[in-house]
Amino acid sequence: IDPKKMIITAHKLIEGVEYIFRVMAQNKIGVGMPAESKPTVAKSPYGPPGPPEAPEITQTGRNWLNMVWQKPKDDGGAPISGYWLERKEPTGARWMQINRLPIEDLHHKVTGLMEGTQYEFRVAAENRAGVGPPSFPSVPRAPATPIRLP
Repeated sequence: IDPKKMIITAHKLIEGVEYIFRVMAQNKIGVGMPAESKPTVAKSPYGPPGPPEAPEITQTGRNWLNMVWQKPKDDGGAPISGYWLERKEPTGARWMQINRLPIEDLHHKVTGLMEGTQYEFRVAAENRAGVGPPSFPSVPRAPATPIRLP
């Protein structure tokens, strides 16, 4: 402990557990009476990240779409570890998760789509505190075979 700073960091606390800290001063004469903190519940210094920008569809094929997105403006104080992508049809009510593992990049190719069916996509970022709120949905778009001119 640096006696000039009078600050100490308590390590290995369990999140959600209440702690009371006691501090005692010591000098040549001896140890003084303890000062006790108010009860404090341990919590992570990090929060979940904010939402990324809505994904943009950059390329399309017969049954697939490529998309990109931007990092969230707020990372919650911890590095982003991955992204979760969801899709739904514009008239549908339920979002379906696309990936089974976090996507590490800021782009993804979604396959297994039905040609001519429109889809919306949204993305959420994850850090050590958890998954943040999803982005606004993308503009609805249907996969389609590109027309090639001779």
